[in-house]
Formats: sequence, C-alpha cells, structure tokens
Amino acid sequence: MINVLKRTIGHFPFLKKLLLPFYLASGSMVYWIYKSFNLSFSYSLADKSRVEFFPNGQVAKGIFLGGFEKKELEIFQLFLKPGSVLIDAGANIGLYSIIGSRLVGTSGKVYSFEPSKENFNLFLKNIELNKSDNILSINKGLGDKAGESLVLLQNHKTGDAEKYILTGENNSTATGSELNKEDLSETIILDSLDNFQLQHDIKKVDFLKIDVEGYEYYLLKGAENLLKNNPDIVILFECADHLAKRACSSQSEVFTFLNNLGIEIIYWNEQEKKWNVELGTGINTGQLLGGRDISSKLNKLIFNESNNSSTLNNSSFATSTRT
Repeated sequence: MINVLKRTIGHFPFLKKLLLPFYLASGSMVYWIYKSFNLSFSYSLADKSRVEFFPNGQVAKGIFLGGFEKKELEIFQLFLKPGSVLIDAGANIGLYSIIGSRLVGTSGKVYSFEPSKENFNLFLKNIELNKSDNILSINKGLGDKAGESLVLLQNHKTGDAEKYILTGENNSTATGSELNKEDLSETIILDSLDNFQLQHDIKKVDFLKIDVEGYEYYLLKGAENLLKNNPDIVILFECADHLAKRACSSQSEVFTFLNNLGIEIIYWNEQEKKWNVELGTGINTGQLLGGRDISSKLNKLIFNESNNSSTLNNSSFATSTRT
C-alpha cells in the first residue's frame, strides 16, 4: 500500500510538494523518538541485507530520513565484491565502512580512518552493533606527511558532520573568521596511505572512499605509490573548489594530480541524471568517481546489474558519454 502511494505521488509533482512538509515532520518526529531512547535503526542494502546504526548525529539523521548520498551509496555497492579491500578515508560514524564490511565479507578487509574522537567513538559503537570483525579502525587523519599534527575544526552547529583540517600554512595563524566562539577544535595526528600500506604490508587496495572536507589533495599526494601500484583501484570522492581552497589547495590541482597518474574522473550530473566525463572547471558536485578507464568499468557494471535484475534503481543510471 505504501509503495503504491509513493508511486502515485511520484506521478504528480504538485502532490509531492504539498505533502513533503508533512512527510519531513513525521520523519523527524520518529527520528527524535529513536534518538531519545537510543534505538538502533536499519539501513537496507542492494542485496536486501541490512546493517544497523545508532541514531546519533547529523549523519545518522540523514541516513534515517533517507536523504543521505543516495547516488554515492548505490555506486559504492556496485563495485565492492567479496574479497575486496576497502580504505575509508573520513569514516565518520562508519556508514561506508560498515556497508563495505558486509559487501567484502570475511575474505575482504576494511581499513577505516576517522580523526575526530567524537565521531570515532560513535563509529566503534556501530562496529560493535554490526559485529563487523573485518574492519580495522584508526583514529587518525590522512595527509601527505605521516606523523604530522594539525587542528581539526568544526562549527558547533554541524554536529558530527563537516569537520575539516587546517593545513600547516594556516594552522598556527587561524584567527577571526577561521576560528571563532562557535568553533570547536581538536588536535589530531595524520598518517599517509603510502606509509600505512607499507607498515601493514597491504598487498592490494580495490576501493578508496574519500570524504575529508577539502583535504583531498594532501591525502592523494600521500597515496601516490598506492595509486600507482593498484592499477584497478576505484576512488569515490567529493571535491568542491571552495572546500579545497580552505585547505590551501584547489579542485583543479586534485584533478590534475589524478590525471597525471592516468586516472580518469567522471562525475554525476544531477541535472541531466547521468555520469559525465567533461569535467571542465569548478564542478559543483559531491559524486566523483576516479579510476583507470572508469567510465567503461561503470558501464559494464550497470549493464550486468540490469541484466541480473538488480535491486538497485537502474533507471537512475545512464551511460557515461564522451563528447
């Protein structure tokens, strides 16, 4: 009955606009009840299995209300297979790590980095809730210098979301608009992925998910050998120019670095509802995929999923185009 109602509303945009405030209000109320009693809630994967999360923080609320990075999560589930090795850079409360843990299975491995102590503690609780024994969680950030000590900053209004690193260039001099009475900060230690892979003797990495609020260039620079030595690696990341500039970097610097390693970048065009290879400059999107010949790999996966009657919403995918 609920599904029929959803489809009916979907055919009539004015109904959707009319009912949306009531839907959001009811959803927020239910979330408040879950949060008040600290009741875990389920998130359904493409294979119909479920993972659990505690209802703490802005990220958990986004997952609960169904508006959190839907396109990225669909793509994420397409690429990970049993036996895959995933690195989750910026794990937050563990959404991608825990889903990845289920997808890669007992023969796979998940290495998760979360610098914020607050987020990391929530992440550990979610790991325990899901009995995710194949996750190695590390309470560090990632950059280009192993052992570097920097400041992780957040506005108190964003809760567990949007915490960002101050670079060495502005770390000791941040004042005024950069640091104010509404900001919270903590000192964190960074590692580099090249150093981490060497120290832990990791033979291969299949997937790298990055969510570091503008610090992408330094993370990738510290993973140059890893990227070179894993020719089939797929990277799911966000990279907005205004966030990169906050870290004294730029979006074009990130794209150039990856392109020089032979890594193709495509992005999800929400307006056209398709993956696009024409990056241009100043791409304002949260959904970026990188990899060697990534557009062909994505097309092949989508085609196979369509033929196998996947539970993913294949209508939301479109063939990547070269123009």
